[in-house]
Amino acid sequence: MRVDDLEDRFERAQDQFWERHGFYDLTDSERKWLECLERLKNTVDIVPAALRDHAAELIAVDATKARQVVENMIEQIGPDYFPANAASFVMAMAQSLEAQASSPFGDYRGEKQE
Repeated sequence: MRVDDLEDRFERAQDQFWERHGFYDLTDSERKWLECLERLKNTVDIVPAALRDHAAELIAVDATKARQVVENMIEQIGPDYFPANAASFVMAMAQSLEAQASSPFGDYRGEKQE
């Protein structure tokens, strides 16, 4: 996974929503979630180069973990988490990966890191 892949991942999340949900009336929270994903998708290109490079380094350490962090973050978009843009999303992703890498207690699933 690369930072550039996020645009496709945000679009895929929207597609998966419509496949599960169907094309009928949306609740306000569903509409906000879709609007947030659209905003994230449309702002991937504004992620600063230094942040892209830092995120790429973190992703290279464990691409599987990075992919899971992204999936979890997309699922958490909701009432308490609406990132302003893709740069904010990538910053939060990087912070999560850094915290997991430095934690002596294991990762977000409670597994001990080696």
